[in-house]
Amino acid sequence: MKKIILLLLTIITLKSAFGQKDRLGNPVFNSEVISEEKFDKFELTSSYYLIDNNISNRESSVYVSEKPTLIEYLKFSRELPSYGFVIHQGGDVLYMIILIQEIEGSNTTLSYNIVNPSNGKSIKLPCSVWGEISEKRADELLKLKIDSSSGTIDFPNNGKGFIFGGIAYRVQPYDRLKVEVIDIAKKLMSQQ
Repeated sequence: MKKIILLLLTIITLKSAFGQKDRLGNPVFNSEVISEEKFDKFELTSSYYLIDNNISNRESSVYVSEKPTLIEYLKFSRELPSYGFVIHQGGDVLYMIILIQEIEGSNTTLSYNIVNPSNGKSIKLPCSVWGEISEKRADELLKLKIDSSSGTIDFPNNGKGFIFGGIAYRVQPYDRLKVEVIDIAKKLMSQQ
């Protein structure tokens, strides 16, 4: 498992990263495993990239400051990847999928960066599960109590919103995202 996570962190390149390295020279972007599932031809490990052990951690490649502001928490939460998925067979990593969120003005674009570590090639696919902030990030921000006025709301046309800094952001539901990732993984494995 550690081998998979280490390989994942080695390949991830982040525009916002400050380039800090661990003792092996790999970028440090702390995460926690959400789930590990077995399918017919592969296994899928799902990870969440933490806010808490990264934003104010000097050892993290995505360190911001010792005392981040509300704006820095929001920027971190919306601009850095929330999730990483590893498709593997035992200890052999076959593909890695990172959800990338790009913000231009008021537009949010989500896509998957799919990397084949055996040949270094990658492709980018659009993500159809839209949201302005991931469900796990909204949950963690609530748990950290960064903004005392933050909270969740139900939108009339379905879905949830997360209020942070006085602004409501549409929440990207993790369960729907996971279904889409599993579908992508099955397609990738059927093409092998």
